[in-house]
Amino acid sequence: MTNYYESYLNSFCIDLCENIQNIIAYEDYGWESTDIEFINPVTGSLSVVSFFEDDHGDPAPVLYCADKDDPNVDGVVADTLGELYDIILGENK
Repeated sequence: MTNYYESYLNSFCIDLCENIQNIIAYEDYGWESTDIEFINPVTGSLSVVSFFEDDHGDPAPVLYCADKDDPNVDGVVADTLGELYDIILGENK
């Protein structure tokens, strides 16, 4: 069985390795999550992506915040890694 959570994390870290500033992992009550802070390659802002996993290794939607330092920026939910990349790359459009 494929662990999509680990696959998403590994792919994201490989694709944006030079932009990653911080990785914070949490585990609580059978759920695991990982927040990755990175410099957005399109906007230059400090962005955050949160990956979530249940106790079966299945991914939950990914939460993306385009500018961690701006309290007026709402998070966006992506269902797949491809959708997340489309959102990140479409920031400046």
